[in-house]
Amino acid sequence: LDWYSGTPPHAASPRSGIERVAAAPPAGSRAVGVTWVGEFGEAALRAARTRDAVVVCVGNHPEGNGGWEIVTSPSEGKEAVDRKAIVLPPGQEEFIRQLYAVNPNTIVVLVANFPVAMPWAAANASTILHMTHASQEQGHALADVLFGVANPGGRTTQTWPASLDQLPAMMDYDIRRGRTYMHFRGEPQYPFGYGLSYTTFAFANLAVSRPSVTLAETVTLSVDVTNTGKRDGDEVVQVYARFVGSPIERAPKKLVGFARVTVPAGQTRRVGIPVRGGDLAYWDATRHVWALERAQLELLVGNSSADAALTLKTTVAVTSSGRG
Repeated sequence: LDWYSGTPPHAASPRSGIERVAAAPPAGSRAVGVTWVGEFGEAALRAARTRDAVVVCVGNHPEGNGGWEIVTSPSEGKEAVDRKAIVLPPGQEEFIRQLYAVNPNTIVVLVANFPVAMPWAAANASTILHMTHASQEQGHALADVLFGVANPGGRTTQTWPASLDQLPAMMDYDIRRGRTYMHFRGEPQYPFGYGLSYTTFAFANLAVSRPSVTLAETVTLSVDVTNTGKRDGDEVVQVYARFVGSPIERAPKKLVGFARVTVPAGQTRRVGIPVRGGDLAYWDATRHVWALERAQLELLVGNSSADAALTLKTTVAVTSSGRG
């Protein structure tokens, strides 16, 4: 349950979902035994020492573990309660570290409905799977991903800071001072648009449908997406804009298009992503209209907002004709 949900018709916990698939695994896999320990502590560590692999579920309570305006940890938040911290609730990340000390084959499952800073786990854990509070099918979805029935392809929809020190003051509402992926300063724990799967992808042959764009026009970027791994999977192709030499204060990058594409292992798909001139506009406070300045536009393609992920680039001339 979460703060506003109804009562689900049934519930599959992480435990029940894992036990179901472990007893009847996908074709080609052998059944495995599951030992469940419901609390962090010595009992769980003793079990972890003798098992082939460990799955540890951490994260936040969907209701803050308290009533109205009450939470039990600074990391919890909900309506009427702001989060005071973005790390895991007390003891959870330390327990992850303890598990890795006794069994390096530990999978961290983060069940959380907001970004969480996990400095030790992000740097040292071999596997982290993030899922939100997914109601009645949570356990089944988790097990399908862990046992390879489903190939995950999710992406972060927010920037995940490495610490609160990377964020401006809570009451500073000017996003240009470091908020969102467009203006974030520093190296985040996970950038906006980031996510892994059980396969890998490569981009090539970027082309643009026209050499220029106005406010009322649309330009289409086309790119080859190749699945370079051994599993069918989804890639999320992302297009970011940069305004080179613009006289207007612009974000260093802005998402202007994306497409999720399913590509079989070893195959290539040609993907077209439209970019509207209106999505490149700024608000002209003097004329009270959306407008385009004459500038050279860089369009970058990658699989997250991180600069290193933006692997292909093309340019389009922007003209100022037309109004919004």
